[in-house]
Amino acid sequence: MRTKSAIKRVENENSSLYDNEMQVSVIIPTYNRLKNLKETLNSVIVQTTLPKEIIIVDDSDDDKIKNLIEYKKSKFEKRRTLLKYIRNKKDKSLAIARNIGIENATGDIILFLDDDVILDKNYIKEILRVYKEYPKALGVQGYITNINLSKFWNKIAKMFFFSYLEKDKGRVLSSTNTTYPHSLDKVISCQWLSGSNHSYKRKVFQSFKFDENLKRYSYKEDVDLSYSIYKRYPNSLFITPYARLIHKLSDKGRLPNKILIYMKD
Repeated sequence: MRTKSAIKRVENENSSLYDNEMQVSVIIPTYNRLKNLKETLNSVIVQTTLPKEIIIVDDSDDDKIKNLIEYKKSKFEKRRTLLKYIRNKKDKSLAIARNIGIENATGDIILFLDDDVILDKNYIKEILRVYKEYPKALGVQGYITNINLSKFWNKIAKMFFFSYLEKDKGRVLSSTNTTYPHSLDKVISCQWLSGSNHSYKRKVFQSFKFDENLKRYSYKEDVDLSYSIYKRYPNSLFITPYARLIHKLSDKGRLPNKILIYMKD
């Protein structure tokens, strides 16, 4: 027979899996990254706070991703998380794929993940913690732990207004490049959120959406959206170092460098 303390512990453990106040929809656009997507999904399904649903928006050239989702769907349902698959029938575009995900999401918080990230098991729990502790928060992102830049190259980047690391700041520069906080050990307000992992309250998308004129890789679609939100609602975006993740920056499915150069121009 269980003691009262044991029963209470079990109840607490079960309640930690599903946040009663805010439900999360995870949106993952993907393009020809079967192996990477498997790893991302595996890191989502072991979260201490599980999402309500995961929406895969597929730009791939074949049915491998579709087959993967069909295979995994029942395993996710056992964890009371819906795994949804949508084929993007519009132009191949990260921005369009994100908007399709928004249109099909039902959660209170919309969390966008790249298909090559690996989350710490407390990632979603810590994202939601910021929304609870900062009532004015409209957007929250976690902290990418594998961003590295030597002091020398950081100085060079800063000199030429490229993106660089900056203590406790995430700013948008006049060049439209950005700064990213290094050695972060506290929740901070910021001016932009990284596309690799960023979340928003659902109501944000009553007024904002990703720019669908940005095709394919949709260069800086994350900065465009989040900085627009920041300018209208200052001090509404946050980064938390407690929601940790690795961004693998997979080469699979990326555009050729020549095309990326044209997009950046």
